[in-house]
Amino acid sequence: MKCVTLKPHLQTPPNIIINDDLFIIGINGKIFDLHEKVKLYKLLKIFLINQNQIVSKQEIFSEIWPDEKFLPRTHTPRIYDIIKRIKNLCNEVEFTITNSKQGYEFKLI
Repeated sequence: MKCVTLKPHLQTPPNIIINDDLFIIGINGKIFDLHEKVKLYKLLKIFLINQNQIVSKQEIFSEIWPDEKFLPRTHTPRIYDIIKRIKNLCNEVEFTITNSKQGYEFKLI
C-alpha cells in the first residue's frame, strides 16, 4: 500500500475521490489504495463524507462492524486503532481528527 501523486490530467474536482469498486480514496491529489485495508477505507470514507461534522462512535461502528453488537469498551479502542493507521498512512495530507464524547470530527486543513 503506497501513496502516489496524481498526474494533473487525472485530477477531478472536487479534491476528494472515493471509489467503492477499487477501495481507492484520493485526497488533494494523493491516491490511497486501500483494497487490502477495507475497515480503514470505510472509516476514512465516513470521515470524508461527513467532513466538519461529528460522527458518533455508534454510526462508525454500524458501518464497519454491521453484524456485531456495539460494546464501547471493545469497539472504541478498535476505532482509535484505525484512526491511528489513517494518520500514519495519510501523513502527506493535512487533517485533524478530534475526539469527543459524542464521536469524532474530521477536518481537512
